[in-house]
Amino acid sequence: SALFTVIAQLLLKKSAINKKKVSIILTVLTDKYLIIAYTLFLIVTLLTFYGLQKVDLVYMVIIQPLILISVIISSIIFFNEKVSFKQFLSIVIIVIGIIFFNL
Repeated sequence: SALFTVIAQLLLKKSAINKKKVSIILTVLTDKYLIIAYTLFLIVTLLTFYGLQKVDLVYMVIIQPLILISVIISSIIFFNEKVSFKQFLSIVIIVIGIIFFNL
């Protein structure tokens, strides 16, 4: 589910980059990146509900913040985005939080 979330986030970014000046409804209905991204988000939601029933909550608390870091790193790799100081600081805070939570 984490991988699907990262892929969906990247597809939303790709859709935003390719944004054309048409109506929002037409964009949502015709943009293949948006359709795939929202379908993946639906799958992720269902998998998360299933995962919460089967997996210990401790693992979910670790995985969810790592998704944010994965999206930032993937954006750097696939879209050549620069990491702002705020993004870097948020990554550091997330990592510290994960370490602190698991002590």
